[in-house]
Amino acid sequence: MSDDDNNSIDSDDDLKLKLNLDIKQINNAWRTEIHCPEILLYRDKLVRGLSEKIRRLENEINDNTESTRDNPDGMFTLVISQMDVERVKFSLSRYLRARLMKLEEQVYAISNDRDMFDRLSSPEKKFLNDLKEQYDNYLEDTVYKFLDSKEWESENYMKKHSTPNLDERVFYQELNGDDPELIKLGKYSKVRDEVLRGETILL
Repeated sequence: MSDDDNNSIDSDDDLKLKLNLDIKQINNAWRTEIHCPEILLYRDKLVRGLSEKIRRLENEINDNTESTRDNPDGMFTLVISQMDVERVKFSLSRYLRARLMKLEEQVYAISNDRDMFDRLSSPEKKFLNDLKEQYDNYLEDTVYKFLDSKEWESENYMKKHSTPNLDERVFYQELNGDDPELIKLGKYSKVRDEVLRGETILL
């Protein structure tokens, strides 16, 4: 086997290892997001990295499809690569979908909280602003004009009913603790700072 072949195998192994590590991270990010009462910081670097790996794998599949059509071993490798692509897409899409669902549920709370708003990606900020405008127009047409309550006329009612409960009880793992595999239960507010820093994941 040539040195080039060895380098190719090492490169493929390294890519596979990095891909698996990234998938584990995005799955942890998704799991933490769905169990966290508030919106968390958008994982821009991780999402970009996974998107780039998807692009590379899809290009590799397209480039080698014809040349391996009559090669069973080559086709098997391409099938595995395609499965990797689908696995990454699934993990990435459910993470992004979890965040969109939280934006819809907490549109007013996030819009009125600068810290939470700043955790969003640029597309998420635009989505939230557009959604809030739609909600405002809908409430104006269907609710506000029929009521005199100042609570309804302001955003206080909607903000109060979409504000995350930071005292909600959550299961969590401390990644830097004495036993990273130990699952604990407690109020989110007690581990909030560690979760925001990425040192603790929710389950």
